[in-house]
Amino acid sequence: MDITEPRIEGYIRGLLARYDEPVLLQMEAEAKERGFPIVERMVGVVLELLARSIGARKVFELGSGYGYSG
Repeated sequence: MDITEPRIEGYIRGLLARYDEPVLLQMEAEAKERGFPIVERMVGVVLELLARSIGARKVFELGSGYGYSG
C-alpha cells in the first residue's frame, strides 16, 4: 500500500534529476557498499520543499553522517 499520492510522488521523482551530480551518485554508491545510512534523495527533495515552503533561509542539520543531505 502506497502512502503517497502517485501524482505527488511523480512530481518529486521528476525533481530528482537535479541531483544526479557525480559526487552525490558516488556518495550514494559508497554508502550502499559500506552499509552506511544516508537520507535518500527523495527524502532530501521533500525536506528541501518543506524548507522552501516556509521560506526558511537557514537549515540546521544535526547528524553523524558525512553531510550528504546538507
